[in-house]
Amino acid sequence: MKFEFFGMEYLKVLIADFRYFLKKGKNRRNLVLLTIVVLMIGAFQAGKGLSGGKKYIMGSGRSVAALSRQSGDEAASFPMKVTARKGRVKMTEEIILTIKGKKAKKNTDPAEKPEDKVQRVLNNAISEVESSKNKKVELPQSLSDGTVLRWEDNSRRNPLSVILLIPGFTCLLYWNEKSKEKKRIKENEDDVVRSLPSFNDQLLMLLNCGMIVNDSLICITDGYSGREKKGYFQEILIDMQKQAADTGKTMVSVFCERANRLGIRELSRLAGIITDHQLRGNDITGKLESESEMLWTKRKQAAEEQGKLAETKLTFPLAILLVSLTVIVAAPAVIQVKGG
Repeated sequence: MKFEFFGMEYLKVLIADFRYFLKKGKNRRNLVLLTIVVLMIGAFQAGKGLSGGKKYIMGSGRSVAALSRQSGDEAASFPMKVTARKGRVKMTEEIILTIKGKKAKKNTDPAEKPEDKVQRVLNNAISEVESSKNKKVELPQSLSDGTVLRWEDNSRRNPLSVILLIPGFTCLLYWNEKSKEKKRIKENEDDVVRSLPSFNDQLLMLLNCGMIVNDSLICITDGYSGREKKGYFQEILIDMQKQAADTGKTMVSVFCERANRLGIRELSRLAGIITDHQLRGNDITGKLESESEMLWTKRKQAAEEQGKLAETKLTFPLAILLVSLTVIVAAPAVIQVKGG
């Protein structure tokens, strides 16, 4: 029951998130444009059929009664499926019916099997159709020996199938946006992990100089505000300072609230140290010194992981380069051996 409840809750969250995705103005415009394009393609396929003036003229049911081309003098190809039936013998073939006006010779063999006879009759019927020079070619539905023919459009054009592109592309756009969002969140977390060691050392230095925590945070943030190039961590600190000024809260309270809301482990741990100092009066400098070692170690590990990842990404291009170099070096020798 717990698993079902968790599944239903997850499904509800996913549906709500997907609705929020559809309500965005940019996504809505893209989907409307996609729908218009898909409907135009479907209408074109349903109305025009084959290009170049070629058309299937339908008969009873799904069978094709005749074919139409732009001119009787020009060759035209039609994907077809023809079924020949005579008694218990039934034969179906998928062919490309090319009407080019050349007559085919008929060969008869009195000793042939029933299946071979039906095959020969079917081939003769196809040859007669292909030899036609008319703009509109009538397809035979039966032959003089009693063989029944059924012609079908085999171009596999289904205008309704094009409509399936709409939900497909919608899911693709949703997945692409979520992938970008996850990548952005990961980059922001990496920026915080890279920035926290120096921030922690700055905070520790100012506290050792006799400043209180709130004033130290404001001083560090003022220094970040003067920089031309700011990272994600610097931007959220500046935003914290603006929020504190607008709401009348202290910088410490805003910092702790934002850290808990972001959910980054290293930042939450630092906010916990500051909170303990504010509520219980614990020694903050000693904890910040221990935290500094952990943060710098974490940053070194992250740098090593990025280096290994870069090496892995370069492996495939390096392999292609080595193969290309081998081919360039060995090709003259191979040509010379073959020539000799």
